Amino acid sequence: MEPRFGGVFNIQFRLHNHRLHRLDELFQIPDARLGMAPSLSPLAELVKTFKPQLVAVKNESLVSELKEALADLEQKPEIIPGEQGVIEVAHHPNAVSVVTGIVGCAGLKPTVAAIEAGKDIALANKETLIIGGPFVLPLAHKHNLGWPDMRLPILYTMSWPDRIYCSEMTWPHLDLCKLGSPTFKAPDNVKYPSMSLAYAAGRAGGTMTRVLSAANEKAVELFIDENYLDIFKVVELTCEKHREEFVSSPSLEEIIHYDLWDREYAAD
Repeated sequence: MEPRFGGVFNIQFRLHNHRLHRLDELFQIPDARLGMAPSLSPLAELVKTFKPQLVAVKNESLVSELKEALADLEQKPEIIPGEQGVIEVAHHPNAVSVVTGIVGCAGLKPTVAAIEAGKDIALANKETLIIGGPFVLPLAHKHNLGWPDMRLPILYTMSWPDRIYCSEMTWPHLDLCKLGSPTFKAPDNVKYPSMSLAYAAGRAGGTMTRVLSAANEKAVELFIDENYLDIFKVVELTCEKHREEFVSSPSLEEIIHYDLWDREYAAD
């Protein structure tokens, strides 16, 4: 079966997505556009493997280093730095389908750009749905029931509405009998107070889900960088403060504005 994206493959992935290297077992990709955030070595390897015509990198400082890493390529890609580069990848006129997997709010603008350009969207990150659902839900098809391997949902989204069947060697079938009986329990909202906060943000809708998601990202960043432990308190205080400026039906610009606002507030 021929790929429904017409041989044009846009990848927008952040770090540690080594599983994408295995996609060449499933698709032949002669004309690719590739966008990736800052990790240089995996990006250079992907460029050499898929030979894209256009590459986007997050940090402009990496452009010269990437060019040096690709010096032995006969046909070198165009390299565009920064956010604009990823948007160029997303709405390139030759692209048919766009896989978006950038973490957090950074994935929203390129996804919207691809939608506005009439592309088919293969959405591979949850944050874009959380923060910009009204913009992406009509064109997003996400399937994730199975083994925790991102190649499988990516394959499903790219082949939809058709189905490409893979061998048992590639992906063993999900056998619920072998897994045994699943156990379900009522959530402990006292032990895990973030669940109640998330449900409240979901009921509020609007910019509140955006604020909750970004505040959580910032709090986790503080945990990683500074070993800060009170993640819930940061998210709770940020959401409480945002009630003063809550927008029930935000525009794309308002979503992006409050993403920047709540990261600054959470950091303080």
